[in-house]
Amino acid sequence: MRYIRFLKPPRIIQDDQSPTKCSLTCLITITSDLGDSFLTEDASIDAETQYEGGNWSNFKRFNWTNGMRTLPIKLPQTYLYTGNVTLRVGLNEFHSPAKCETDKFEILFDKKSHGIVSAYSAPLDPDRERKEAERLIERRFELSGQRVISVWEETGESIARHVWDAGVALSYHIDQVLANPEYESPIANALNPGPGTEGLRILELGTGCGIVGITLATLLPHASVILTDLPEASDIVTRNLSQAQPAKSTTLRFQTLDWDDEELSALTDPIKPSEPAGPSEHSTPIKGPTFDVLVVADCTYNPDSSPALVRTMQRIAKISPEVTIIVAMKKRHPSEDVFFDLMAESGFRLAEGDGVQIELPCDEGCANEVVHVYVYRHRSYKGYAVAAATAKQGARMRDEGGAQRKKKRRIG
Repeated sequence: MRYIRFLKPPRIIQDDQSPTKCSLTCLITITSDLGDSFLTEDASIDAETQYEGGNWSNFKRFNWTNGMRTLPIKLPQTYLYTGNVTLRVGLNEFHSPAKCETDKFEILFDKKSHGIVSAYSAPLDPDRERKEAERLIERRFELSGQRVISVWEETGESIARHVWDAGVALSYHIDQVLANPEYESPIANALNPGPGTEGLRILELGTGCGIVGITLATLLPHASVILTDLPEASDIVTRNLSQAQPAKSTTLRFQTLDWDDEELSALTDPIKPSEPAGPSEHSTPIKGPTFDVLVVADCTYNPDSSPALVRTMQRIAKISPEVTIIVAMKKRHPSEDVFFDLMAESGFRLAEGDGVQIELPCDEGCANEVVHVYVYRHRSYKGYAVAAATAKQGARMRDEGGAQRKKKRRIG
């Protein structure tokens, strides 16, 4: 996938020759989630302004060509901007005319798509001397049923405050699973516990900007969703939670959590749907079987942090033996495989074979990239033996199927 980023934030520049005219300018790039590679295909990029209230104004198309690292954007305006105005820069390969309110997941992950995520600027307001946008980027993703999630990320170098591929892909997959009642998988079973059950209690570790947790809260009614990360993620997550629109009777909140903490005292019991979402310090420290689902996305890239992550998951499984653990990862280096060894040593087993593979839309520069989604159960889970047998049976069937296909090829 590729992400449009503002290297220089949008700013309004008044024309020296004609005081009644101005331009909105910025400098963009189109890179991978880590910013370590650039879009390698030609693409038509649209820039357009939107006023508060939803009215679209200026529009211009720019050309990104293979080999580019940056692209200057300049939108001339025949009159001065007044009031709040936002700049959108994005790809309109499936839209004509422009005026795109969101990036639709179903289009973003289409095999014909470039997989380029649009950038929406923070608002500018020249009337209030705010002629340069704050150094933030908004991502707007449209889920099934025309539900929209808004996720802000920073333009700086901090990896904790950016949107990453596995989080976006997992959010897309969760949306697909919940939109299709006939979808059968361990993830579907975990997120659709069946009639007569209470709302799900969900915990996310290493939430970053919060995209996965916010997606879950948007789609699941009567749930309690707690997002956790280090303190430096607090500001951006809090901003995103303030714009979230949880489903009916669902609570959504953020709490700081350091995986190196030996105790889980930083966590509190998830709020029941009937309870108000008060300050976390007034909640009861975590105890007993507390969480139904534990979510981890984009947290295994650093093998040095994997031991602390797995220990935290093990402590949570100890107090929540029935918990289902969903792990999404985009493998970037063989050293990340230590995570699987640590999970096995700590009593976790895959609930189903090799999990789910989500192919990422891409250009030649990032071809064949995949996000893997795994579902784990701990050995304390009452159905652990059944899950283990199912996983072994699934692996055996895949091996036998592969052997049969090879045999047919040899015969042919």
